[in-house]
Amino acid sequence: MTEHNEASSSIFEYLTAAAAAKKLTARPTTASTPLGEVVHAIDAQGFPSLMVPVAETERKGIDWQNKIITFGYRQMRIAGKDRTFLVLQCTSSRLLPQFSLLADDVLEAVSRNPNEADRATRNTLERWKEMLRDTQSKLLGEEKLVGIYGELLFLEQLTMHHGIDALSAWTGPQGMRHDFELANASFEVKTTTNHNSLTVTFHGSKQLEPTDHLPLFVVVYQIEKSVNGVSVPALLQRLYDRGLDRLEILRQVGLLGYAEEDSGHYSDKRFTELTHKALKVTQDFPQLTSYTVPPSILDQIGSLNYSVDLGPLPASDIALEELTVRVPL
Repeated sequence: MTEHNEASSSIFEYLTAAAAAKKLTARPTTASTPLGEVVHAIDAQGFPSLMVPVAETERKGIDWQNKIITFGYRQMRIAGKDRTFLVLQCTSSRLLPQFSLLADDVLEAVSRNPNEADRATRNTLERWKEMLRDTQSKLLGEEKLVGIYGELLFLEQLTMHHGIDALSAWTGPQGMRHDFELANASFEVKTTTNHNSLTVTFHGSKQLEPTDHLPLFVVVYQIEKSVNGVSVPALLQRLYDRGLDRLEILRQVGLLGYAEEDSGHYSDKRFTELTHKALKVTQDFPQLTSYTVPPSILDQIGSLNYSVDLGPLPASDIALEELTVRVPL
């Protein structure tokens, strides 16, 4: 769980509105080192910055190639005294969403290790290095965005019972057979915006086949567009607030085609959950798998997509708190 009451993105937005032309505008954070408080700032050029006070003797060489998000030491004269800061700065509005999350991670790392702020900041930057690239991404269509929305809803439900370990159960983005794999159950998550039915589409003959003979459940969410609803960026922020690793979540949704630099576009696409339902996949569940269709026939089908109306099917009770999450060593 984050120790900071307000996200860096909100603070940078506030400081940008309040900044005076060609002057540094700063606001102390709740994180500090023995040499002073870590500071959010908008510099004289209007660039968002995070300034970590360090000792002059701690200055080390920096191997950093990113020209959009800069990282280096800077000496400033404050209240008549020269002070040294390790400064992170974002020079592109496209990467500001990632930079703000990076700043949140740095603040937490410094709060945990205030006496080793320089090392904590460097280590955090190293984790984020691959994510901080200004590459033009292709915007997701509504169908894919809705699919991510449902998976995040289910991840949030798991987190309520299993805390930050729930993230390790989200395996779908990595190309695994099912969206969520736990030690004693698997889950396939479907989301629909159809108001009239809970009709969803299954892809291929394997999606409804169990993994390692574990019980398999389908969880379906019915949602609708709503100006008062919740967006995917807002759902992500809820997960960050629950303490889930920001970088790992961004990697996961990145595999699904979601880029954080496009969060401004997705923020206007909001949804409200109408209902959700969980169903256990049994022999009576309508399916086209090797259990219901001869493998010799399936092998001759090049592409298989079929739709099922889950509305008339009986729901199953699932005690999520009784499930076991596999925690990576």
